[in-house]
Amino acid sequence: MDELNQVVNVEILLRLREVERQTGIKRSLIYKKIGDATFPRPTKLGQRVSVWPQSLITRWVNSVVEGETLVKKSARRTRRIHTPAFKVLAPTSN
Repeated sequence: MDELNQVVNVEILLRLREVERQTGIKRSLIYKKIGDATFPRPTKLGQRVSVWPQSLITRWVNSVVEGETLVKKSARRTRRIHTPAFKVLAPTSN
């Protein structure tokens, strides 16, 4: 009976589409962030199968949400105004 009352922790493994759904970002940005070391690397289960532990993705999403206001504030302070590198000439009449 004691065995039935024990809580079992089971890690759910997510495929790319589910990671996209939970994070709100698409494949190309996920892999760019992996390259920048700002997103968790997947675990390879085979040549063509990559998965992420759900707990890792949840932690990443929570860290983004917690740091969201800091990012917005710093982005506002470092906002740049882009000016064209060339001068636009008005058309001349013939």
